[in-house]
Amino acid sequence: MIGPGTDVDAEELTSSRADLLYGVSFTYAVAFAGLLASAVVHEGLHAVLHILLGGELRPCGLGPFGISNGRLQTCYATPGSPVNALLTPVIVSALGLVAMLVAPRLDPPPVRWGVFAAGCYVWGAQALYSMGSFVPPTVTDEGVYYTGDGVEALEAFGLVAVLPGALLLTLGSFVLVARMVDGERL
Repeated sequence: MIGPGTDVDAEELTSSRADLLYGVSFTYAVAFAGLLASAVVHEGLHAVLHILLGGELRPCGLGPFGISNGRLQTCYATPGSPVNALLTPVIVSALGLVAMLVAPRLDPPPVRWGVFAAGCYVWGAQALYSMGSFVPPTVTDEGVYYTGDGVEALEAFGLVAVLPGALLLTLGSFVLVARMVDGERL
């Protein structure tokens, strides 16, 4: 508590507030950059796997959007194959898990926190997406339906397609709990 007779002066308090503001802002920036990078890696990995498995790139380009005659259009084409649909979110989720494991070794603390936060989100969201659980709705003229990598993998492989995502969720939960219980600084 600050008051008469304490060792904290106004200049030190102002400096610590500025450091806190810098730290929080930088943490959000690093986390947001990590989320954008994961989206780019996800769609880029789809393209690479599609070329490796199918021999060509999807007709609508990368991701759910394409450009035709200079206009943005949506594309609901599948990522190429059920194997591609299963592998891509599993690999990206594993990369999020790696970010969670590497984060405590990074400096300064805002970078450590941002990488850990982005890793947590990417790990959890992609693992659930690979299982068909975290799937955004697609709205068309015919109605609303759910599609995504996990849904396509489930249709092709059945409930076995849930196992890689469930394994990643389990491993990530152990990493997350270990960071919190051991009191290891994030």
